[in-house]
Amino acid sequence: MKCNTDGASRGNLRRCSYGFCLRNRDVDLIYAHGEEIHEGTNIEAEAIAIKETLAHCVTVGITHICLETDSLVLIKVLTKVWKVPWNIAITVKDT
Repeated sequence: MKCNTDGASRGNLRRCSYGFCLRNRDVDLIYAHGEEIHEGTNIEAEAIAIKETLAHCVTVGITHICLETDSLVLIKVLTKVWKVPWNIAITVKDT
């Protein structure tokens, strides 16, 4: 299963939203979800997108995924190349 995630903010500390989609091996869309969330930053929205994607996968029993994000910060944090920025520490810890 391939999961694409994205989070966005209309400037820092403004309205945020996130979305994700799941596709199978044949690239068929299996599921898509998005919603507006609290005010925050782009990186917070990206982190919540990944957290919600993983939570959905666990809920429906998807155990093997290829997760894609356009957030270099989160790629580096999740692969333990960089330390977790303070403003997303709780979200990353919960993931």
